Amino acid sequence: MNRMKWPKRLVGALLVLVLGLALAVPAFATPVVPLLFTGDVTIDGVDAPIGTDITAEIEAEEVASTPTTVAGRYAISIDYNSSYIGKTVVLKVNDAYGGEGTYVDPAETPVVTVNLAITGVPVTYYTLTVTVSPSGGGSVSLSPSQPVGGYEDGTTVTLTATPASDYEFNHWSGDASGTSATKSISMNSDKAVTANFSGDGAPPPSTSGSVGGTAYLPNKAAIVAPWIALGAALMAVLGWLVVRRRRASG
Repeated sequence: MNRMKWPKRLVGALLVLVLGLALAVPAFATPVVPLLFTGDVTIDGVDAPIGTDITAEIEAEEVASTPTTVAGRYAISIDYNSSYIGKTVVLKVNDAYGGEGTYVDPAETPVVTVNLAITGVPVTYYTLTVTVSPSGGGSVSLSPSQPVGGYEDGTTVTLTATPASDYEFNHWSGDASGTSATKSISMNSDKAVTANFSGDGAPPPSTSGSVGGTAYLPNKAAIVAPWIALGAALMAVLGWLVVRRRRASG
């Protein structure tokens, strides 16, 4: 029985091909996974609320962003990029510096723990201006009462309108609307609200006299006219007497 002989060149080429595949398989088999940064996150010593914005920057370029889904904890993934390895990752909380870590090869270390904390976050305050129409038609109370510097951003304020005697509350206008005497608004900007009242509480117009309980203004012409007529009649009589006397003297 004759055995098939393989050419030496062909055998050598097959060995090179097998060796190349053996070296390439590990590279293809290595999964490309993101690097996860996670840890605690606090604002002024208190657990950051759900929805707090977390961003990651490398060399001042944002590479990832996500809101928190659990109070006091965060998790943010940065897609794999070999050029990131060894670089500093700056983590921000609501756009304020919270901490930093180093980007490592996620194939070796898939999770990096960095606790974040920010303090001294500036707080914005807004002023609520309330007016009453007409003046004296009623009053408006605020709950909570407005501090000297205004309300902290996001504060919910309840306004309650109380009418004065002979008035009733009509509606709100300005930065509030509706006809209910109680109204709640959120202070996310400076606001001005007017409480409008209606009714018979307005003071009556001034009068000079009354007849039978009905107010009236006296007619000055009616008072003066008889005196003018009497004066004219006296002048006519005196004129007639003067003319008659002259004729008698002549």
